[in-house]
Amino acid sequence: MAEQHLADYTIAVLGAGAVGRSVAADCKLAGNQVRLFDLPEFAPQSLKDLDKSGIEIQGFEYGKYNFKRSGVAKFDLVSDNLEEVVNGAQIILVTVPSVGHQTFFKRLAPLLEDGQIIHIIPDNFGSLRLRKVLRETRPDVNVVIGGWSSAPYGTRIVKEAGIDLKRVFFRYRAISLRGAALPSTDQETFLKSTEHIGCFDSVTFGDGPVGGKTVLDIGFSNVNPTLHCPGTILGAAVMENYGRVFGGNDKSDFSIYSHVYTESVSEVQFTPTFIPNRFPRSNMPFIKRRLS
Repeated sequence: MAEQHLADYTIAVLGAGAVGRSVAADCKLAGNQVRLFDLPEFAPQSLKDLDKSGIEIQGFEYGKYNFKRSGVAKFDLVSDNLEEVVNGAQIILVTVPSVGHQTFFKRLAPLLEDGQIIHIIPDNFGSLRLRKVLRETRPDVNVVIGGWSSAPYGTRIVKEAGIDLKRVFFRYRAISLRGAALPSTDQETFLKSTEHIGCFDSVTFGDGPVGGKTVLDIGFSNVNPTLHCPGTILGAAVMENYGRVFGGNDKSDFSIYSHVYTESVSEVQFTPTFIPNRFPRSNMPFIKRRLS
């Protein structure tokens, strides 16, 4: 994709956590005009000095087709003024955790302009929430809204001794992602718009986006509830003791994948999918108690 083509699109990224910083930096390095926003009361330090330092992409970037992009991205605007960031942007990427959706959406709704396309990454039923807010406050605004089952990569903010180094570390890049628009009549426009968003380039030049049946399909396609909940619950002791009884002095070195996922924890994750085939029906009450 030609850089000039991407430069025609201004991307407003809402949220400056790991996903927000990553997609913002990736879009900028690809050639988009990028504005980055976060709520000061939601994440007070997330934007600190990013206007000067930018964000550096580093990491493995593993992917089937060896798509890679790294470097330091300096943004066109870093601001906690939402109106300033959203005004005139053709595409808006919402990258905040689902617990922040409602707060962001209530502030975003009055500022939306006809023709804007909103991508929620990951969706986590955020497209349903945003449509509800618009129905109640701005039913006549003509925008496209949709969401994705995951971010385009596995990414983490790089810290050393608790200090934010203004870097993100990619462990892989997706070659395909599952997404859907609400209403579904906007789906073709929604999926096609990824061609104008630099952070989707590994998908565009990979196997391409996959349209889900509905946004509910997309919400239930997110594997994190199955992946993280058993590890969080069964690994509570490990997390509390990390840096106190064992592990390094820096809690940011903790990884649920490395330090919690033993064979038995992984078995709990694996079992629910295969219960009907692996256990006789008479044992189901025992299994449900064990997993509850």
